[in-house]
Amino acid sequence: MTCQDNVATSSPSPIGSQLSARGGRKADPRRLLRELCRLYAAERLLALELPRLFRQSTSISVRLVLSDQRKETGRQIARLELLIGAADAAHSTTAATAPVPGFQPIGHEAEEMPRGAPTAVLIAVPLRATRAAMAAYASTISTAKRLGQWSIAELLAVSLNEKRTAGAVLSRLAERGE
Repeated sequence: MTCQDNVATSSPSPIGSQLSARGGRKADPRRLLRELCRLYAAERLLALELPRLFRQSTSISVRLVLSDQRKETGRQIARLELLIGAADAAHSTTAATAPVPGFQPIGHEAEEMPRGAPTAVLIAVPLRATRAAMAAYASTISTAKRLGQWSIAELLAVSLNEKRTAGAVLSRLAERGE
């Protein structure tokens, strides 16, 4: 089952069946897989956007930050591919099919990318994505812990810490407004 198959075929269950005796949500392995797939999709979109933003920038400091974030995003994508395969294998009787490894961002035409865009505009895209990813990682870590998937939660915590660091750097850069 791929990420797209899992997200597309999942159907909402009645609210009563989602709640546990403690008042929280029941631990559902499919929910963990859906959350991992959403994180993976968001990271891939960011991986597509970062090279374009890098080429638009004329500031060395912005380019360095975007380059570092591109490398981190690549590591996070690889980590998520492994976690999706592990989560799929943990609750499925069928063979796990992780997303296609070796994802390559699509190139953009040179005319599409005017150089010299303001720093605030260039930083806004990855900063927004980073803040959204931090919330998504925290939610997915919580789901993994409820399922007893401690190794998945630990690897997601590594990515969350990377996102927090990247968010702090991007925020400082946006405040400086080079």
